[in-house]
Amino acid sequence: MNLDKMVDALCIIEEIKKLPEIKNLKNTVEDNDYHVKQSVYDHTAQVFGHVAVLVKELTKNNPCFESYLDENVGNFNKAALLFIASSLHDIGKPETLAVKEDGKTNCLKHAKVGAEKVNDILSKYGLNEKEMAYVSDVVTKHMNILNLYNSLANADKPEKTFEKARKKLGDKYIEILIHSKADLLACNGHPEEKPVKLYGQEFKNPIEMIDYLLGEAFRVKHVRGTVKELEQYVKQGTIYISEDFKPGVEQGLEFLYKQDMQKKVNKGKINPKKVNIDAVVDKRVQGMMKQLRFGNVPKDYKSILEQRPIEYNLT
Repeated sequence: MNLDKMVDALCIIEEIKKLPEIKNLKNTVEDNDYHVKQSVYDHTAQVFGHVAVLVKELTKNNPCFESYLDENVGNFNKAALLFIASSLHDIGKPETLAVKEDGKTNCLKHAKVGAEKVNDILSKYGLNEKEMAYVSDVVTKHMNILNLYNSLANADKPEKTFEKARKKLGDKYIEILIHSKADLLACNGHPEEKPVKLYGQEFKNPIEMIDYLLGEAFRVKHVRGTVKELEQYVKQGTIYISEDFKPGVEQGLEFLYKQDMQKKVNKGKINPKKVNIDAVVDKRVQGMMKQLRFGNVPKDYKSILEQRPIEYNLT
């Protein structure tokens, strides 16, 4: 993990803490099932601490997490920007705080309002558009996992509901999982949750579900190797491959893309006399190889395209 980038992020966070917008969080006190007379400032400080602990634990126990969170986004790595996002995730609550007749509070749409404020704040500290967009995206989506859990309780098809929600998280799926767990751990209220079932597992609360999803983050179970499925997992960042299998992966990708092109030829979608199929296949293979993550993989993980080119898995 690049510690210099982490230090740079911490320096920015120390400056952010001096802003009146942050100090105002001390005067914004919530009182509901998750926050019992808890100031947003105290909650935010605890979220930051939990994110730091989770990142340390995950990267220590799994090299996939270390490599993933150390990937660059502009001049920072993902872990550094996740820290910045955690310090700003509830910045929209002062403007959205509402007190109901029974005295309980809510902050509807605080994530959206907060995301709009993030760019104004971070532009003062020299972050570029790519870096600010990353932080803003995490802030925008930081409630998605809790909302997903609540929707799963009444979902007729929980797996379909989950995949739809996961798709909305895009390439921030893992970061949002980490932040969501930290966010829940930092709440001083713990309401009784309805149990939910997902992929044959039953969870009593959102944290149990998040722990399961983080444990499965870089595992893909028995997925048949269609081009569409492979590209989906690559975009989600959930495929991680041992360096030892790099030649076999390239060969397997070539097989998959040739098979895909042949199907299009058979359906009349491509005229082989007008299209250089080998050139198209090679371009797609090389493009995918650049996106795939290669590195150290835990011993209990298998590589994709391990034995047969048509099947890949990470269980």
